[in-house]
Amino acid sequence: MKIGNVFNNKLELCGYGDDAMGVSFSDYGIAVLLENNIIVKIILKYFYRNVELHYSK
Repeated sequence: MKIGNVFNNKLELCGYGDDAMGVSFSDYGIAVLLENNIIVKIILKYFYRNVELHYSK
């Protein structure tokens, strides 16, 4: 994954490259939300479906 955006309390990563079947990883992303350097939420993003899955502590 490549670093997309970095904010004070949020890190966004974007997929890149292809798998062995030629499917692009750029359709996926992840965001990590931090509070006091502790992960409080992770968001898995499916760009091609416009869907976000939120995982909270």
